[in-house]
Amino acid sequence: MPKNSNCIKICVLILSLLCFSSTGDQNSFIFSRFNRFNLSTDALLFARSSLEDSTLSPWFSYLLLPVEERGAFQFIASGQRVGVDIGAVAGMEYLESSNRFGALSGKVFYRSKFLDAYIITDVYSTERRINPETQDIQFERFIKENAHEPITGMFDFRVNLPVAFLEAKLKYLTLSIGKQKLRWGPGYKGTLGLSGTAYSPFYYYNLNLQFADFFHAGAFLCGYDDESIYSSELELKDTLKIKSTGRQIKTGFPRYGAGQRLDVRIGKHLQIGIYELVDFFGANELTRFANPLQIYYLSNESSGTNNANLLGGMDINLILGRFRIYGDFLNDDITVFEHTGNPNKYAYQAGAVYYGRGMLVESGVEYTHVSRYVYSHSKILSRHGHWGESMGWPWGNDMDLFHSRAVFAFPRNVYGKVELNYWIRGKGGIEDDWYADGKPDLDHAPYWPQFADRRVTGIVGVEYKPLPWINTALFYEPVWKKGGFENGINFYLEVSVPGRFEYRVEE
Repeated sequence: MPKNSNCIKICVLILSLLCFSSTGDQNSFIFSRFNRFNLSTDALLFARSSLEDSTLSPWFSYLLLPVEERGAFQFIASGQRVGVDIGAVAGMEYLESSNRFGALSGKVFYRSKFLDAYIITDVYSTERRINPETQDIQFERFIKENAHEPITGMFDFRVNLPVAFLEAKLKYLTLSIGKQKLRWGPGYKGTLGLSGTAYSPFYYYNLNLQFADFFHAGAFLCGYDDESIYSSELELKDTLKIKSTGRQIKTGFPRYGAGQRLDVRIGKHLQIGIYELVDFFGANELTRFANPLQIYYLSNESSGTNNANLLGGMDINLILGRFRIYGDFLNDDITVFEHTGNPNKYAYQAGAVYYGRGMLVESGVEYTHVSRYVYSHSKILSRHGHWGESMGWPWGNDMDLFHSRAVFAFPRNVYGKVELNYWIRGKGGIEDDWYADGKPDLDHAPYWPQFADRRVTGIVGVEYKPLPWINTALFYEPVWKKGGFENGINFYLEVSVPGRFEYRVEE
């Protein structure tokens, strides 16, 4: 019997015994459980309800959701709460090729007045389809290329730790350390600077300071664990030799990222955010950029090198009644005041949203342009990416996207979505090197991607929760492209333990 048949049988058996129930931390709720590229319905409903229930709207470019405590098993004592969940998901994804998989999840959270902690561990089968370029429905399973081989046995599987962080809370300040998802920007399909859709790096610190309701400041320093994928592109002279086997191991350089942003409210209707991001490697650069109370551009100027990859951006949200108009602009390499090194590369996004009443959650349109060489760098270890995926716009660079959508909330816990997307994708990628390509003149480069692959994709999705402990989702994705038409189908099922079990420890 094929390996995947054993895997499906085991997952079906486990589905009848186990559950998946989100712990409800503020970071994981931003994204859909079934589609790692998509905002969750909870996030969209929260944004709409905030406009209705508050005199001040939420920070649309730094969306944080209220923490919910929904662990299947909870232990409470002295103002502290520990929750434990065990879960399973079965899925089928098809577009050009099929993929059936099973996933198990274990979650633990701790909550108190001043301290929170979250741990999420995923175990899943490794069978997958070859992802088409415009595919944008995908369950979050990071099966990394050029990484360790999967664990073999009855079937191949991997174990990952997507979320594991500790957060200290003061009245106006939060400070966290560990692996989590951060999303900066106002967009729907993705954001330009920090989208949060890639595999989570380890954040040495993530600092957030709220000044009344008018200012929000954030900063982070993170480490990337993907240096092994660069071995084929680096020529390293220093190696380690293991005496017992004679094997030589190339020594790589640790990679880091840092960012800071400031959001300001001007009255009730206008939000403006500015941010800096930097990707770098090596101990000397770490000394320059680890301090959150600085300007990265000035630190890089004082270094006298071009090793770091600087990205700066600005986004804006204008709220007019039930409408929100937004824009996001990104400048990669920030060489506005000089003519050396990599040239400026740009990306921008503009959109509008209407937050409806009744069954209509929201409807909106969006346009995104990301020019070639954005996120790349002449020093390959300074790319704005993690495990080969962009940390910014999820689909990389050298592309344009025209997008429209409508999201609905029907009675009896039924949610629906309709999308239409027109993709114009060039041949560029975040691995491209401007120097290696002969220093093309970007000031006179064509606006639209050259030799582009043009496709129209649609998404019709429905999510149904017939019982509090069962959730299903079905997506139909038609794809029109040159030379043919394809149908994509995605189906997901998660089952929760019926009921909640709470234990109070006597003091």
